[in-house]
Amino acid sequence: MIYYIYQHRKTDTNEIFYVGKGKCNRMNGLQGRNNYWKNTVAKHGFFAEKLFDRLDEELALLAEIEIIDIYKKRGIKLVNMTNGGEGTSGHSYIRSDETKRKLSESKKGIPGKFKPEHVTEEMRKAITESNKRRKGIPTGIASFAGKSHSDEHKEYMRKKMTNRVFFPETLLKMSIAQKKRFNKNA
Repeated sequence: MIYYIYQHRKTDTNEIFYVGKGKCNRMNGLQGRNNYWKNTVAKHGFFAEKLFDRLDEELALLAEIEIIDIYKKRGIKLVNMTNGGEGTSGHSYIRSDETKRKLSESKKGIPGKFKPEHVTEEMRKAITESNKRRKGIPTGIASFAGKSHSDEHKEYMRKKMTNRVFFPETLLKMSIAQKKRFNKNA
């Protein structure tokens, strides 16, 4: 597999704030980032630059460690949570049967993995209460088809969206979806 080393810069100040190892389109990806990275991007935006390309994984890991070390010695403040080189790329890490068994056991009966026998009476009450609060507030796009929102619902949405921060890519997608929805310039 071919890897590369990349860095992220703040859009407004051009400062380097993150160094990473990746393959495919990892350097532009938003998933799997730490909260410091997300907060920095929400405040300043980012753009990505490849520093080195066509590296094998071992060399890429070593290069990542070296670059992070050099940047830190130069006083560049990075949002990286580690000094680099710790990651694996999925295919190169194989879990033992014992680890697989422990992971399997740990997942049994946790939220998101509900089975009827795992839902306690307390959980049922919490779900009921949650549904009562939502009563009268339609959910899903299909429920709004051909309808306009009530003033009460508009106020609910306004409060819910206040102070939300979106990545520029998300805002663009939302804009395109709204234009298509209302047949405006789509």
